[in-house]
Amino acid sequence: MKPNRKRIVAALKSLVVGDAGDIIDQITDDTCTDHESLYWEELWDQYKDSGDWDSIEDFAADDSNIDDCLDDMGDTANFFEDPKKLAKSTWLVHFTNSEPTEILTKGFNGAAIEHLGLTKGGGKRLEGSYALAYQRDKVQDLGPEYGSNVILFQAGVAVEAYHKGDDEDQVIFDVRTVKKAKGFKKVGDNYETYNSTGKHTGTRPFDKDSLK
Repeated sequence: MKPNRKRIVAALKSLVVGDAGDIIDQITDDTCTDHESLYWEELWDQYKDSGDWDSIEDFAADDSNIDDCLDDMGDTANFFEDPKKLAKSTWLVHFTNSEPTEILTKGFNGAAIEHLGLTKGGGKRLEGSYALAYQRDKVQDLGPEYGSNVILFQAGVAVEAYHKGDDEDQVIFDVRTVKKAKGFKKVGDNYETYNSTGKHTGTRPFDKDSLK
């Protein structure tokens, strides 16, 4: 029997691509939360023994606080909660200042799954295979906080969770599972649109109804 090439490729990809469970496990990891609780318990015990806060100042400055834990272990669990696996057919949007054709032809720049809590304005960022997006049907405005250009796509591995710092639902997806991608570049009051290969396909109005 002749081997099925598509099945072989799919099997090989499955060996390196994670699943939604990996993202959910990372979000529900309480390592740093437990670490912080233990830290303050020890600090309080020190204070009760000495009765003098200044005498434990060195302990308070110790590198065992939560900031160092988040730096070492990751901040995803500290910022995200209530993860929900999304169907593979869910349409997602990623806002960006980058050229859509660059992402369409070369793929997303992913980050480590452990460090997705702070992706702008600070935070540790390591290379990896995960990025952030929104469900298309939940988008309220079109930026420009994260950029006015858009990539519309589906992902085989995607989890929506509440981001406590940004006070909104966001989607963590595996960039290796992106499919059916389209690009939208804001030019004036319109979007210039591109297919998955980066080819220009037309012009649409700059509004949410165009993201389809």
